[in-house]
Amino acid sequence: MGYTQVSNTFRSTEGANHHARIAGFTSTLRKQNINVFSTIMDVFDGKEITFVVLK
Repeated sequence: MGYTQVSNTFRSTEGANHHARIAGFTSTLRKQNINVFSTIMDVFDGKEITFVVLK
């Protein structure tokens, strides 16, 4: 069975949804000046992530 490369697109709608969710999460972390790598590690460790809303 061969491998078919797909460029500049997602193989499924589910994959596109996962990407959008992760991209949005990391974008929010950057805007909040929160370390992206450490926070993702915390998520995988099961820690709860909260954001402070300042007005």
